[in-house]
Amino acid sequence: MDARALGAIYRLKVVGVVGVAPSPSSAFSHLAPTGLRLDVAHFQSSVVPMRTYPHDHAIYLALKRAFIGRSVEELSPALIRGIVADLQCPYAVDLIARLGIEVVVERAVTMLHTGTFASTLAAQRYFHSTSAATRAKADRRHVLEAEVRQRESDLLSKAAEAHVAAVNMVDSIRPERRVLDSTQHISGRWTYLLQSLFPAYLPLDSQCLVIERLEDLLRLACFDFMQHRFPHLLRRRGWTCPDSIDTVLWARDMTGGFSIANPEGFSWRELVQSVITIRCLAVFRIHVAVGFLLDLFDAAHALAHVLCGDGTTSQCIGRLRTETISVVRQLEDDKSCLQIIAEECIRAEDGHESTSAGLDAEVQQLIQDDLAYQALAGWRLSLAVGHAWCPSPTTIETGSVNSFPDEWPDSPTLDEPECSTPEEAGQST
Repeated sequence: MDARALGAIYRLKVVGVVGVAPSPSSAFSHLAPTGLRLDVAHFQSSVVPMRTYPHDHAIYLALKRAFIGRSVEELSPALIRGIVADLQCPYAVDLIARLGIEVVVERAVTMLHTGTFASTLAAQRYFHSTSAATRAKADRRHVLEAEVRQRESDLLSKAAEAHVAAVNMVDSIRPERRVLDSTQHISGRWTYLLQSLFPAYLPLDSQCLVIERLEDLLRLACFDFMQHRFPHLLRRRGWTCPDSIDTVLWARDMTGGFSIANPEGFSWRELVQSVITIRCLAVFRIHVAVGFLLDLFDAAHALAHVLCGDGTTSQCIGRLRTETISVVRQLEDDKSCLQIIAEECIRAEDGHESTSAGLDAEVQQLIQDDLAYQALAGWRLSLAVGHAWCPSPTTIETGSVNSFPDEWPDSPTLDEPECSTPEEAGQST
């Protein structure tokens, strides 16, 4: 290689260091007389990469989507500044606010001149000093993610096994419901009718819907209460929003006793136990009579009042409870009418006042009416669930939607010696 070629290489390296874009036409035109044949792309790839500004990599990541594949020839400085100013990505907005738009625009122009935005390969060459570290970080991240994924998989496998065992246990003791058979004798249909009338049941899908909505509202009340009084427990559990709360774990944390004067006559332990019961109903889909369901609503409403006072969540639970009571009372009235008709049919059968065929048709009609009344109650309850829903979920950032009572009962035992009272817990950060 002659002296002119070496001089050109040296000048090109120096130009690269100071940050001015090398021009292939000017840098290599004087090499033609020597007969030396060089591939420009290969030559540029071997050049010492440009000295980078400390925040160049961050700026590149923020501007990559806006400038990738574009060259400096098609962009004027004013247009570049306009593109940078119009960026909506939160990461880019924060970076511009921290460094200043002039610095970001200047570095964008420099990287456009050097062809950094031409392709991912060009960017890797430009950021050669950080690409190795980035790959090392990515490798460490992949290892960490694999370990976490394996731990979560093992946890879910064990949880699934425990859940299957619990479901089998519940199924083994679940009361068997009589099923109507069209080939049954009239006495079998009588038995089915009388057992289906009382105690009254809502359709299982409607019961699950209202229970799930009630549990959502209780999560909101529990989260507001913990955020206001025991934020250290939220942080310890990793509960960042109402949906993240496990109500069973919450009840276990709140197993201590409150000294409360509850107007509805529940003890604190009964209120906490109602939360666990509601969760079990939602998980195992156990069909319960309407009387038991209303008892749970009474306890849930009392608990929401203790936790949140007369706040929005307590009012939503109260509306849902009122609507459910109305639907249940209407269903019981409808079933009472069917019961009266059934009793008259029984008396007619005993007195031989009706034929067997006519009585069988009457019983079949009563059974169909009973199923229709239950379906109607389920439809009414689905409407009630929509009307009683609280539209404002609470998060740590937005604050509580509830108005908490001024006076609080004594603190339960929360296994936190440094925060033994509600006042200390509320002051902890």
